[in-house]
Amino acid sequence: MKKIYIIDDDQYGEMTTHCPYIVDGKYSSVVEWIRPDNSFDKSVLENASCICIHSSLRILSDNKYVSGDNLLQDIICDICEMGGRIPVVKYSKGTTETDIDDGYVECSKDIFYNKLPVLITNYMEKDVIDLALIEETEKNRIKNVIVIGDGSIINSSAILPSTNISVIESFGSEELVHKLTPFEDKDIDTIIFSLLSPEYNCLDYAMTIRLSVEELGKLAIARIIVVNNNGLSIEERKEQSATLLMTDGFAVGKMDEIDSLLRSTKRLDSMSYKEGFLDALSISPMPQYGHHSLANEWGLMVLNRFLCENDENIRQYIEGAKNNQLFKYASLSCMDWSGSSDGSIIPKREIIKQSLKAKGGRYLIIDDKADDGWKEVISRCINKLDSMDVISKEIAGYEDIPTACREHIKEGYYDVIFLDFRLLSSEEIENKEIDLFSGMKVLKGIKTSNPGNQVIMLTATNKSWNLKALIDNGADGYYLKESPFYSFSNEVSLYNALNLVECIRKCRQKGYLSESFMRIQTIKANISNNSNGILTEETRNSLKVQLDISYNLISKANGVDNKNCTAFAFVALEMFIAILCDKFGRGTTNPDKLRDLLGTIFGISDSTVIDEGIEMIRARNEYVHQYNVDGTSYEYIYSGKNGYLRLVKCIESISNYF
Repeated sequence: MKKIYIIDDDQYGEMTTHCPYIVDGKYSSVVEWIRPDNSFDKSVLENASCICIHSSLRILSDNKYVSGDNLLQDIICDICEMGGRIPVVKYSKGTTETDIDDGYVECSKDIFYNKLPVLITNYMEKDVIDLALIEETEKNRIKNVIVIGDGSIINSSAILPSTNISVIESFGSEELVHKLTPFEDKDIDTIIFSLLSPEYNCLDYAMTIRLSVEELGKLAIARIIVVNNNGLSIEERKEQSATLLMTDGFAVGKMDEIDSLLRSTKRLDSMSYKEGFLDALSISPMPQYGHHSLANEWGLMVLNRFLCENDENIRQYIEGAKNNQLFKYASLSCMDWSGSSDGSIIPKREIIKQSLKAKGGRYLIIDDKADDGWKEVISRCINKLDSMDVISKEIAGYEDIPTACREHIKEGYYDVIFLDFRLLSSEEIENKEIDLFSGMKVLKGIKTSNPGNQVIMLTATNKSWNLKALIDNGADGYYLKESPFYSFSNEVSLYNALNLVECIRKCRQKGYLSESFMRIQTIKANISNNSNGILTEETRNSLKVQLDISYNLISKANGVDNKNCTAFAFVALEMFIAILCDKFGRGTTNPDKLRDLLGTIFGISDSTVIDEGIEMIRARNEYVHQYNVDGTSYEYIYSGKNGYLRLVKCIESISNYF
């Protein structure tokens, strides 16, 4: 394999500093470095695969200094006379732009040193010299620059005077992102912090800019350079923002190094932002920011991401959190970057389809943060909800809920109730038994008042034993309020949001349970009263047992996902009619005898009640005994509201005659 020849006098030691792998001979099989003198033999270049020459070098030949440019001309002429054509790279410290022509590249010394490893490894792999690898890409060109601080740095650079420059001389601790916002659409490729006084923590400000993708767009991926002639102090290096030093697109140096820093520091794109910046960071929680508080704001933002195209509707609730570096970092880390491109740094949102959501219904949210955005976001989980009542205050237990609202809960007024696990701010730092938490106390009170109420817990706890305890005490589902304290990938966050939407839909379907429970309680009371004395104690007990069995089964069923459980709950409830028929000698499975039973024994003349009872007897016979009854379908058995509740209402009508 022919060699790449590098002709460089290394007058200032730059070759040795920037390309130690050449000096050490790492690629000696394909690269040879020549430090030319007056005995330099140009004929060795005859079989070169590529000639790279420092155009500003000077050698003494025949008592005259010869520049690299002149030497290159001589070399090219000699090679042409030999009948060969060899790719050439000419580099110099004074060159500001990269020019590429067929078989020839002219570039800056910094670009050459930066790109040389790529040129070498590509040649070793493909046996081809690809000069395009030396070319400076459009995204790395320096055109539009913001200087923050001392604008005199422009005079120390050969590059900056030819660019469009805006200078921000001073700013307050909370102002920088706001001051940069007007430049969002200016295609800024470079931000320079220039000689700011120690009171400005440049690393911290640079970190804030880099993390402000949602506010600043592509401005946040500009190359960021901190110029500080005194270097970084030990204190600054200990700061969390010092992790920037390990990321791409960022550099720190002195005033006289500005051009070198500009050329060697790349502008990021969407993928290098993710892989070279976000994945290289390690940001820890700030001690003054409590877990529960941050989880509420964070969970609000993450859930909203899958329900709405933007954050405008919740911005006022998360504005404080969005100034927190951990919040920004975690927010960006969990997003889906697969749909981003160089032209659009903001990662895509995957919005949950409207068809997956529950439609309509009456809801209650009990959460001390309900008025801080949770009502708005939870409402977006539902299509065209009828109403959403809110209790947004700290409460210690069920009795602290307003009386009117407790009456609604008892009556089964709400289709779904959303309940926060921690309803007291003090519980954020308290470590106590789960049964003593306010949310658990309220849950028990709701389920005691009416076990048919559908309750979805909103909780920042992800401990499995806590979640199990909530389910064991009657919770019908839960939504984990995510937190940047834990690592949630975009996929997990989306699953969490979809799970909430599906949970609401299923609970909405089972909203009939609370009404069914109240009506069954009325039926039991009518059985116990037995004012006309036609029911024996044995019959009354048998009827109550079937009611309890039926409700227990239906409360465990899950719509069409558990047909048998739903159907047998129906059958157990229908046994109420069968027992009456049997006890009064009318037959348990003959629908024709039901009319006689209801009319003769109970004196019921309401034809609607009688017809409902007959249809349900037939449906039960067809399902249990597989009787073929023309015109009868038992499919409605599986519909809780149109099947089970329908039968409960029928039986309640019958029980009113007891």
